Amino acid sequence: MFIDNRRSYTIKPCLNGLSDHDGQILTLLKLPIPHSNINYIYTRRTGNNTIADFQLQLSYEQWDDVFGNNNVN
Repeated sequence: MFIDNRRSYTIKPCLNGLSDHDGQILTLLKLPIPHSNINYIYTRRTGNNTIADFQLQLSYEQWDDVFGNNNVN
């Protein structure tokens, strides 16, 4: 990620405890936001064909790693 150092910003660590890779929280201060009256709505089209394709794709997955492992790490 590249940040223009002329802008005001803060960076703080996000300690989530889930792994040894912590996240970073970037807060941009005084960011100019252009005003727009255009509203977009995105919807996913579902039907018999898309549901069948999703179920077919799921059948190709190997679930042994998920169900056969007791180690949460």
